[in-house]
Amino acid sequence: MIADRHPDHSIIKRRMEVIFLLFLVGVLLLAFRLVYLQWFLTRDFARLATRMQSRTLELDALRGRIRDRSGAELAIDQPAKAIAINPQVVKDPALTANRLGELLGLDQKQRETLRERIARADARGSYYSLLRRGVNRKLALGILEKSRKEPALKGLWLEESPVRVYPAGRDAAQLIGSVSIDGKGIEAIELRFDKVLDGKDGKRRVRVAATGEAIPQTEERLLEPEDGKDVRLTIDRDIQHFVETELAKVAAEQSPEAATAVVIEVATGDVLGMANWPSFHPNDKKVTPDQRRNRAVTDWFEPGSIFKVFTAAAALEAGVNPNVYCGGSRAIGSRSVRCAHGSSHGACDLEKMIQKSCNIAAGTLAERVGPQEMYRRLDLFGFQSKTGIEFPGEVHGWMQKPEKWRTMRTVNIGFGQGIVTTPIQIAAGYAAIANDGMYMPPRLVLDAPGMEMPERKPRRVMSAENARKLVGLMRSVCESGGTGTGAKIAGYSVAGKTGTAQIARNGRYLPGAYVASFAGFIPAKQPKLAILVSVWHPRKAQYGGVVSAPVFREIARQSVTFLGIPPDAPGDLRDGANPASFYRTAKNTGGDNHD
Repeated sequence: MIADRHPDHSIIKRRMEVIFLLFLVGVLLLAFRLVYLQWFLTRDFARLATRMQSRTLELDALRGRIRDRSGAELAIDQPAKAIAINPQVVKDPALTANRLGELLGLDQKQRETLRERIARADARGSYYSLLRRGVNRKLALGILEKSRKEPALKGLWLEESPVRVYPAGRDAAQLIGSVSIDGKGIEAIELRFDKVLDGKDGKRRVRVAATGEAIPQTEERLLEPEDGKDVRLTIDRDIQHFVETELAKVAAEQSPEAATAVVIEVATGDVLGMANWPSFHPNDKKVTPDQRRNRAVTDWFEPGSIFKVFTAAAALEAGVNPNVYCGGSRAIGSRSVRCAHGSSHGACDLEKMIQKSCNIAAGTLAERVGPQEMYRRLDLFGFQSKTGIEFPGEVHGWMQKPEKWRTMRTVNIGFGQGIVTTPIQIAAGYAAIANDGMYMPPRLVLDAPGMEMPERKPRRVMSAENARKLVGLMRSVCESGGTGTGAKIAGYSVAGKTGTAQIARNGRYLPGAYVASFAGFIPAKQPKLAILVSVWHPRKAQYGGVVSAPVFREIARQSVTFLGIPPDAPGDLRDGANPASFYRTAKNTGGDNHD
């Protein structure tokens, strides 16, 4: 009997049923998956699509400008580019960072920073990483062109990103300060008025290609940027340049440790120029703290003989006997005070004390005024408090309470030792004397919209009569026989005072280290400008009349010409640039002719 070769139909049927069931389960699973994806994960995929296809970016607001008193720009934002990348298309972050760093001229540390930014963004699954702001437009466009050809630069694109520039270059660099890579003020005026200058960034949404580049004409603005407001300074850009130039000249001649100069408009207290050496260019990459310091506001120094005018002011106001005999030195207990080079000035009145810069006379006058009254008069000039000038980091002068003044302390303060001040305090004090005894708190800012400015309260520090008398006495310093003939300008009367103060550090005076100063005003008959020049540790000379008076002269000469201040002594052709015009005798060129 032959066996049936055909399988049992029941077995075939069961197999077909199993296959159908498996197929049905697969269809159901696929349908469930589709429903799950389409229904439950819709939002997730929409967010992913948004991340991949569009991007919300900041619209950088322009930072407000810093201007001088006439509106000339000292700091402005200039169009530039930012470089960004899509980390998801970067195969080798180190290779990309090195190539981009090479094109941007970055050092190894900066290239490592780029690599870290790409790697961090990639680890987060981000499609965006901002690598560099403030790139020159031409350079950035060149890099973008290379990115289309070089695999290492794949995924790069450009954004608008303004960069801070300083049209005046080095001029006023320490006053203006600088901003961070994010455009925030980090020092000086940029920091002090950051809330005014800083704008509010806007937002925009753009669609992007697979490489991460924005697709043209797909931008949607979500929030318009609000630019920062301008700040206007009292500084005059031209006078500032005169000051900077003359300080650079004396630095080249004397190789000092530092130098500072201040120009104040007498009637208003407005600072027209304030400069320091060493300085820096805001675009420099490496700048030392010494270069950034605005010494005129932030540094103490013992003023030395330029302080004698304040002793004279106290003597005039107190009505003490101004006549003193100087024998060259004076014993006080176990110590002694002497005049420069031990010179004997003989009988001294106020004029001779100032003209010859007599230590004995100045110290004796301070002693006659007395500690309490001397302290009160100096405090009235502001030497115990900040001037309130709109600059961060201002310090104030210091002197001991009068109860602790012994005779030696009182005498020393009389000729500018044992007390510390700042250059801006001295300049403001001289301006007060020139302003008929009315102290105008110095200011650096004319306008800062929306920011409350410190209240400026003028105060009388001495009578107008005594102030005019003191100005007349100070004119003798710049005449034949005075210590400051180097400050004289042909056609103008000049009043001032020289100073040579030994530098004290860590409680000890440094041998051979001095601050050479000259402070004064011009024209002396109707003062318009008060000017202070101080040079720290000049190497070739040390006296204020030799080092700083000529700097004063050239700053003053250029300033009165620029401002159109007419000569007040047209027949007086003597000029400090030509010492022979003073017909000095051998006696007058001796030791007592220097401070």
